[in-house]
Amino acid sequence: MGDWNAVVGKEKVNNVTGAFGLERRNERGERLLEFCAKHNSIITNSCFDPHQRRRYTWKMPGDINKYQIDYIYHERRSYPGADIDSDHNLVMMKCELKLKIITDKKKEIVQWKIKNLRDGKISKKYNECTMNLKDKIKLSATKTLGNSNNTARKE
Repeated sequence: MGDWNAVVGKEKVNNVTGAFGLERRNERGERLLEFCAKHNSIITNSCFDPHQRRRYTWKMPGDINKYQIDYIYHERRSYPGADIDSDHNLVMMKCELKLKIITDKKKEIVQWKIKNLRDGKISKKYNECTMNLKDKIKLSATKTLGNSNNTARKE
């Protein structure tokens, strides 16, 4: 639609905005409200109550103020005659998206032959290696971190 740099503010305007905007309305905000009223549109992101930190859409570099200047607005018309077996009215939307193609990176999956652990020699060697690894981790932790002289708690 364009860059209006409009701030519509917190004040609710009948059938155009909700009460969940940011800051005070500026002159460009007034013009956007007039445009929406003339074209029978509603600014939808002011109709819902997100957390305060999620309302702003722009922050000036180096400035502490945050602004809500990007809006989603659409025609208010719904289609009450649609046969959709519901107590709601149908709302339609046209949307054009350019989606990014995600390339799937191949992950290397290592699978060990666990069945070989049934062999006594291989099982014994595996256990020795894991015990050596466990001892090396303990030795490294003791050298690097040192030992603590904690005593057991009395209950």
